[in-house]
Amino acid sequence: MSAIEHVERKFTPILGEEWDGWRKKYPQRSIKDILQELRQIIKAYEQKYRMTTEEFIPRYANGEFEMDDSYSDYELAHWQGSYEAYQRLSRTEK
Repeated sequence: MSAIEHVERKFTPILGEEWDGWRKKYPQRSIKDILQELRQIIKAYEQKYRMTTEEFIPRYANGEFEMDDSYSDYELAHWQGSYEAYQRLSRTEK
């Protein structure tokens, strides 16, 4: 199992849930724990696709990968969603 698959399997149930819902479902997990897992997911995608998230996000937003079959739509959406979740939780952490 790849690093991405391992972290996704562990984190996927949390992705997409709003903070209150997440907090009720996973009360034993801290924001710091989730931020660390999100950083692992993001880093794994950066390594796999050989670009930084700062490069990826604007290119993804512009639809640059839509017609390129060498990129998995699911993985790109997951990378983008993980980045958004990281940004949102980072603001909550402060």
